[in-house]
This record gives sequence, C-alpha cells and structure tokens, in this order.
Amino acid sequence: MTVEPDEAIGLASEGWCAFVSARGAELRALIAPDGRSFLWNGDPAWWDGRAPLLFPVIGRSVNDAVNVGGTAYAMPLHGFARTMLFERAAVSPSAATFLLRDSEETRRSFPFAFELDVTYRIAPGALALEAAMRNRGCVPMPASLGFHPGFPWPLPGGEGLPHRIRMIDAALAPVRMGVDANGLLTGAEQPSPFRCGRLQLEPQLFAERALVFPGGVGSRLVYETSDGSSFVEMIVDGFPHLAIWSRPDAPFVCIEPWLGLPAFAGDDGALEGRRSGAIIPPSDSVRCACTIRFGRR
Repeated sequence: MTVEPDEAIGLASEGWCAFVSARGAELRALIAPDGRSFLWNGDPAWWDGRAPLLFPVIGRSVNDAVNVGGTAYAMPLHGFARTMLFERAAVSPSAATFLLRDSEETRRSFPFAFELDVTYRIAPGALALEAAMRNRGCVPMPASLGFHPGFPWPLPGGEGLPHRIRMIDAALAPVRMGVDANGLLTGAEQPSPFRCGRLQLEPQLFAERALVFPGGVGSRLVYETSDGSSFVEMIVDGFPHLAIWSRPDAPFVCIEPWLGLPAFAGDDGALEGRRSGAIIPPSDSVRCACTIRFGRR
C-alpha cells in the first residue's frame, strides 16, 4: 500500500482502517483488521486512480469543453476536483471532512462560486462518504458529482473464484446505454448484461468501454465472489446513475455511482443543457451519500 504521507489522513475504528488524501479528497486505502486491502492499489501499469471524486462534470465533454453563457471553457475528463488540493476542514480519529472552494484556477473551467465538501467516516466493516455541492453564487449552478472507487478483482481471499455484481432492490435488467469511441453517450440502448439481477464479471465485458446504466441499478448492490465469502456492498443515496468500468484482464473493477452523465454525442456543449446532473439554486446545496460495507463472511 502506498499513500502520500504529507497529504493522507488515516481513519480507524476497531482495527478497520481507511486512508484519504487531501489531493482530490480521494480514498486511497480500505483495510480490514487482517491487513487485507479492499480498494484497488493504484498500479499505474493498469490505472493510477483509486477512488477519484468526479466534479463538476462526469465523463467526457464535447470537444473537452463546456459552454456557459456562450463562452467555452476547457473541461478535463471527469472535471477538475480529482486533481486539486482540498482543505482539511475537520479531522477526528474516525472521520475527516475536506473542502474545496472556487478559485481563480477553477473559474478557468467552471465560472461559478461553489463549495464542495466531502466527509468520510469509518466504522467496523463500513466506510461512509457524504458529499455536498453548494452554490455560493447568485445564479443557478449546473453541476454533477460522481464517486469512482476501484476494487481489486479478485477480492481478498477470492483468488480463483468467479466474481459477480448482484442487485438487491432494482429491476432485473437495467437499461444500458451505448458509449462512442470518444467516450460520449450515444443515446442508443444496448442489451443489459445483467441476468436475473446478476452480472457475471468477465474481462470481455470491458473490451470497448464502461457499462453505463442511466437508470441506475437500485440503491444497493453487492460485488462478491461466487460463493459470497468476500464482498463489497455499496448503498447509495442521491446517485441515480451507475457505471461499471475496467479494462480487459485488468485486476480491478470500478463501481461508480453518479449524479449526472457524460455528454451525449451531438450535444452543443452547453453545461446548463446537459441532460442530467443538478441545477442548484443560489445559496442552496445538493447532497449525495454512499456507504461501503466490506470484508469476508
């Protein structure tokens, strides 16, 4: 496990540990009492992320730019929050809150006054994340928020076992939407890879791009070994969409709850007209939450 000692904060509860970096307010490790890690390790040979936060957009924008009030602003993939240094607003042994405010740098991409605060809390067998986007300006603010955690594939103790993602409280065949070669949504529905509420994970699922489910897959899902002995459960609130992403033969899988979607191919780039996300009134805020339960049964 590698974390940035000058930026990372350790959280602990009864032997369960998490590390969170002030850089991007990113979860960097999720460790059970036996020392096994349930978060992807960030090996750059495959993908150097671990659990980035996506703000103020999700996915790719048309021509890597957004249009606000007739002016184009360069916008990187998944927004800029994941690369920025957050303020440590509050820290205790088991919880930490991070804060990002608009600045001259952020206004080059996103001309709005905002606050993004993110709180992590560790408890035995669970990590809770709560995030809020707040509009500090005097005009409505269009914004999206996503959580992009990667988990090891196989899970600890699951070597040699098939893995699956199981829905708990959603339709049995959630709609999947197509993604083009530029990472933009096509609007075309594709056959759902879920069968009887289960997605059997196979490397070829990710031969092209992420699996995007604009209607989500419910508020609870479980990523687990075929015998259920090692698991990660995600419980979400305020995230209506979901994506699942990996690379062929990569030793990780990302399960990503989103409030907002990537741009659609053919869109004019107007941020205010993006087909999902939030439009936050002045002085108002939007909150989202995700709890990760993890361990071995």
